[in-house]
Amino acid sequence: ALEILTSDEARELFASAIKAGKETGMDSRDTGRDIAPSLLQLDNEGTPSARAYAAMKSAAKDSRSFRLAALALEVRSAKAGHFEKVLMAIDNMIGMLKKEDDADIAKRDQCKDEYLDIESTSKDLEWKIEKNEAKIDKLTKLIQLRTEQLAKTVEQINEVEAHMRAITDELNAENAAFLKAKEEDQQSIDLLMAAR
Repeated sequence: ALEILTSDEARELFASAIKAGKETGMDSRDTGRDIAPSLLQLDNEGTPSARAYAAMKSAAKDSRSFRLAALALEVRSAKAGHFEKVLMAIDNMIGMLKKEDDADIAKRDQCKDEYLDIESTSKDLEWKIEKNEAKIDKLTKLIQLRTEQLAKTVEQINEVEAHMRAITDELNAENAAFLKAKEEDQQSIDLLMAAR
């Protein structure tokens, strides 16, 4: 608002719209010179309030702070020696800035805590993944070993079963030969007994 009202275009507009002496009750003939009225009082630029206004306006412009610009307007509009409202406004602004600073610190601390929690969780998960991968490798090797042992055991069982079949076949053949020999012996005994 200050920049708009103090711009060169605004001054020209006010100079053309306001006739010298008409609104103020003065006549340019009374002073002996033509007066180009302006809304700004340029004659008190050396006063402390004007210097305070200029400093605050400059700071508001540099920091782009609307609150500081509003405070600068209060300084400018305050009557000489009546800075109680301005001082209260400054105290209020300092209080608000402290609250904002405390809120910023609390938010920063909350973000740090969340970051630490996320980092801790991430490291814990990485450790669990590493541990589980090692366990998977160990179990894979154990499965491979057990598979090899199973194949060897199955092979041994097949060899034993083949050996048992061979022995059984041999025993059956020997038993059949024994039974045949026994029958022949019995027939011979029966024949001899009958011949007696």
